[in-house]
Amino acid sequence: MKVTTQHNQTFLDIVLQHTGTVEVAFEVLEANPGMHLDSQPPAGTEIEIPEHAIKAGNALVKSFYVENYIVPSSAIELEAIDMELIGDDEGFIGDTEGYI
Repeated sequence: MKVTTQHNQTFLDIVLQHTGTVEVAFEVLEANPGMHLDSQPPAGTEIEIPEHAIKAGNALVKSFYVENYIVPSSAIELEAIDMELIGDDEGFIGDTEGYI
């Protein structure tokens, strides 16, 4: 079955959404050359989910996602992260004034 990625979905999000488990991720990888476990494909990318991976998945989790309109999307957009909170050239995280 071919599925289309949505905004901010990682490869593992897609596997989880369409099979109900990440335990079949390697089987899905085999069907998608060039894809990696940590891939963050652009929205609109087609990914092949093999039928045997769907059958080996967790139907209860998959149906929960479908029934509750849940679309896992855990990718982080680096542009959206406030770099001031992450650190500076000296390796500090956030504003350390008043704490040291």
